[in-house]
Amino acid sequence: MDVIPADHDYASAPDPAVVDCVLCENEALRKEILQLRQQVEELTMRQRCGIHRFAGSDRDIRFFTR
Repeated sequence: MDVIPADHDYASAPDPAVVDCVLCENEALRKEILQLRQQVEELTMRQRCGIHRFAGSDRDIRFFTR
């Protein structure tokens, strides 16, 4: 007796509840990414406000560290 393997059903549509769940999760992850990018930008801006922003020349460093 030959066993015929089951064929894939590539044309079947997923259950709408599953699609809704995935879309909600996707949107939540997009919001989290946006929030994390804003945090990174804020932290980067804080680091740029240090003395190294005046490091254009030794004269500038001496002026701001007296």
